Amino acid sequence: MSNTFLYFAYGSNLFSKRIRLSNPTAVMKNIGYIKIFNSNAKSTLDKQEGVQDDIYHPMTVNVETPDGTTLTCRVYQQCNNPKEYIKPENYPMDRRPSPLYLNMILKGAEENNLPTDYMKFLKTIPHNGYKGEYDVSSV
Repeated sequence: MSNTFLYFAYGSNLFSKRIRLSNPTAVMKNIGYIKIFNSNAKSTLDKQEGVQDDIYHPMTVNVETPDGTTLTCRVYQQCNNPKEYIKPENYPMDRRPSPLYLNMILKGAEENNLPTDYMKFLKTIPHNGYKGEYDVSSV
């Protein structure tokens, strides 16, 4: 049994400084935004993603790489999702990211060389204007 697992990162977890706050052993796999973690990091990731509070739930998915290889990866899916697609400019304030969180998503996308069109899309997402304090251990 392997002592590592593959994690398909998206959102703020693309930003290596954020993901390494609570998972310092995370290693970027050379195929983009699939990361290799020690198996004992699952509980840390679960805590970071709010699994115990029903914010996200872990799933196993097959991810196809650009060269056609299929990898089985862990991913987290938000538990409470709108029933219909909402364009970012129409997000209600309580569904918009904070400026800090949105900036982490953008930095992670840049760090991982995501496609330009996707970067442009991310820049259209409005933030909620929150300027209060943050618990750095949770970002």
